[in-house]
Amino acid sequence: MKNYTKSTGIKLKSNRTTKLHGVSIFFLITIFFLLTSDLVNAQSANFSGDWTRNTEKTDAGGLSINSIPILMTVTQTAGSISIKRISKHANGDTLTYAEQLNFDGSTTASSPKQNMKKTASMQWATDQKSFTETANYTDDNGNPIQSFKETWELTDGGKNLKITAILEGGGNTYNIQEVFDKQ
Repeated sequence: MKNYTKSTGIKLKSNRTTKLHGVSIFFLITIFFLLTSDLVNAQSANFSGDWTRNTEKTDAGGLSINSIPILMTVTQTAGSISIKRISKHANGDTLTYAEQLNFDGSTTASSPKQNMKKTASMQWATDQKSFTETANYTDDNGNPIQSFKETWELTDGGKNLKITAILEGGGNTYNIQEVFDKQ
């Protein structure tokens, strides 16, 4: 090795340096694969689709079943989820309203019906397989009407949407289990 360096002017690395360099590259590659596999596993669940209420599996928690939407259309993008809910009242009238929730946790506002305002935010679970929406409803003057917390999760391989909700209003607390079938 000494002769090669003298004749060409190129200095070769010693075996020790080469081994250390190889270990460093191996370590970096290993870290890269560990990090990318975590990112793949951390992908959030996709709730997009048309969802029809499964009345048999839904427990309205003491409220009228008509308070739970009969149909929801959910559109999920990289930064938000849009939810269109259609409810049918006992008299046959339907109510449709839409809202958008941002994945960054910022608060959004919507009007589910006349003289009512809703502010809401959402937070992904650590595993990003479910999320929780927290919302407050007020009248036009800002007086509280009700609040709720909903946890959304996909079940049965994504064929069902299960929403576990706690609704507080009028001095009462309601525990609701909503189940929707994907169309």
